[in-house]
Amino acid sequence: RTTFDLWAEFAASAGATSASEIQALETRVEQALKVVARIQNKHQTAADEPQRFLELLQGVLSSGVAYLKNADVQGKPPEHPEQCGWFDKSDGQTSPQWFPQGKAIGWASKDGSWYLEADSAFGEVQRLATTQGDSISKSTASIWRGLAERGLIAKENGQYTVKRTIGSGRPRVIHLLPEAVNNLGNVTEEAPK
Repeated sequence: RTTFDLWAEFAASAGATSASEIQALETRVEQALKVVARIQNKHQTAADEPQRFLELLQGVLSSGVAYLKNADVQGKPPEHPEQCGWFDKSDGQTSPQWFPQGKAIGWASKDGSWYLEADSAFGEVQRLATTQGDSISKSTASIWRGLAERGLIAKENGQYTVKRTIGSGRPRVIHLLPEAVNNLGNVTEEAPK
């Protein structure tokens, strides 16, 4: 039983209100709670932009807007290519024929890490958010800080972009740790234990 039910029972037994008044009030309370829930949901979603960034990143890759290159072997699809923006164009009767779709925004490593080109990845995520009538309003530094606080990106010498050896180069990237990649869509406020 809810608090409202207890109050309604008391008010009716005391003769303070009629059954029809209680029914009307119950309808108003339900409507008000639905409005509050929608407002709270919008507030929580806006307040949790690091999680929203990861969800949109997953959308960017799965929709073919962008893809991740293989960090370990140039020209070949990464492990789990379907998660990295690659699509199988085989007829289903032959071995998979993986092709990247869209713009390259980083690399996927065989250890499960993703190395994102910070500006490219954020730009594609922001574009997808805009097409959905949404936006990521925090700065990239706020997004990276939120992900670092949860233990989902590597941070070195106080910087969110880190140098990683990829092929013959050492670009500065956002290093999404395997925990973040493995739990896309299941990110919580707490760092992994």
